[in-house]
Amino acid sequence: MRRFFCIVCLFALLAGCAPEPLSQQTGSPEYTAPYVRADGALVLKELPTVGSATTALTDHGFFDTVYIPESGASILTFYDFETKKQRVVCDAPGCTHTDETCLACVHGAFWRIGDWLYFFGDVDPDDSSQGTLVERRDLNGENPEKLGIIGGEWIFSAGCFTDGTSLFTYDGSDFVCIELPSCHVTIIERYRQDQPVSYESEMTKISPNGQVYYLGRDPDTKGYPGFQLAKDGNTIYSVDPLNGWIYTYDVSTGQSRVLSREMNQYIWTWERPIGWDDQGRENRWETTSCVQGWNGTLIDGALLIDLHGLSIDDRDTELRVAVNLEDGSVRTCTLSDFWMDKSHPIRILQTTDYGLLVVPYSNAHEQVDMDMNGVFYQRTTYGETIYALISTQDFLNNIPNYQILESLSSQEGSV
Repeated sequence: MRRFFCIVCLFALLAGCAPEPLSQQTGSPEYTAPYVRADGALVLKELPTVGSATTALTDHGFFDTVYIPESGASILTFYDFETKKQRVVCDAPGCTHTDETCLACVHGAFWRIGDWLYFFGDVDPDDSSQGTLVERRDLNGENPEKLGIIGGEWIFSAGCFTDGTSLFTYDGSDFVCIELPSCHVTIIERYRQDQPVSYESEMTKISPNGQVYYLGRDPDTKGYPGFQLAKDGNTIYSVDPLNGWIYTYDVSTGQSRVLSREMNQYIWTWERPIGWDDQGRENRWETTSCVQGWNGTLIDGALLIDLHGLSIDDRDTELRVAVNLEDGSVRTCTLSDFWMDKSHPIRILQTTDYGLLVVPYSNAHEQVDMDMNGVFYQRTTYGETIYALISTQDFLNNIPNYQILESLSSQEGSV
């Protein structure tokens, strides 16, 4: 059964205030920009999972919601990179921002698509079969407008894509396009039980008129060695997981070259048995990488690589390094957070004109509770997400010069 995914944020009870009106925002973040290939195929950008800070990013901040448990209302707020503060998107005199009467009260999942904030909420919160109400606001978070109702039950959380103007998602097993702002639904590709399932078929959709859509990937990536880490224009950065060599691959020419050989000191391998004699004793082995995850991000002349795998002592290990794009030199990025009894690299959410948007601390707390048998045990609880900005140079030089964005709960007189 498909049902609508509701956002639940962490903090409650916002006291009355009259925040400054948001300045008009222009331009679109990179993830909403469509990419049309030379062969006419369209590479759709995957939208962030609902609830993340990058669902509605603008040039000067991002939108988020605060859930009010007493009234069940979700209040739209804005984290301003200029003021380093979160504020409610409502300046109505006397408004307490705690219920449906607030101008900032919103419903459902939302994303920035193009130059609008689009909201997808149940017509009837108690009966998702009544359909989804689609609304939109401008990039000030103001001027709400009801656009239409989409019949049926829908899930709007993850697995959604955009071409910069419309939203693409699944209606059951069918892949569809919800045209915005008209709310007209078009089936792009119907699910067929006899269709062979493969990564290629799952990531490629072909409409009845022959238009090809690629979901969040560009298939022009064959021929490069190892695993792809990042792409910038025609240049693909990849890694050979066994020796740690970093390559660049030019899509337009098909040429590749080694960027760095220094990563081999940061990876670990083991000899996996692949053959046994008649007595069951191992007699053949192959070298296998213990690194189970490679993720890459490009920032300001460097390729950040996050490694994840089992270390020699069988502990889950996470490591982040930066590869200089000019000379291939590698250095460790040590800014980290400690939770669940181990160190984790800080979460990088987005590159902005104000620096890197990060989550510097997990805001975790150890708490002692008693179970039903009267036995005490310790558990970890998490408070609201802490957001911060940090300059790229401070980050690369491992200087924790965070500019914390003040949440409503941390501002005097707000909660």
